[in-house]
Amino acid sequence: MATLSPPPTGRFSGHYDADVDIAWIRFASYDGATAVSSEQSWGLEERDPDTGQLVAVEIWRASERLPGALLSLLPEPAASEQADDLTRRVDASLEWLSEHYWDQAYWVERDIVWTL
Repeated sequence: MATLSPPPTGRFSGHYDADVDIAWIRFASYDGATAVSSEQSWGLEERDPDTGQLVAVEIWRASERLPGALLSLLPEPAASEQADDLTRRVDASLEWLSEHYWDQAYWVERDIVWTL
């Protein structure tokens, strides 16, 4: 019998590829380098190897298994990758700024804007 864990909470991202009818949803704790996949009758589930927490799902024949309203909220794969790249860039910029903020002689907000 499968062990049930509480569903993930918080933010998630993913995409729906209508050409192959697959929806992929990953939660905030997803780490592709460590997630462990297991095949299910409906697709794949990925879990954190340390906690067993569900971190992503890939749903095959998604148009038959998920409500159309949910699928319409998921972007196409290319759009999802671009959004993920933008998120990584913004996060990296904010991290750099938090590490090096006091290295600069900021006097007013426009100095921060100009530096960025």
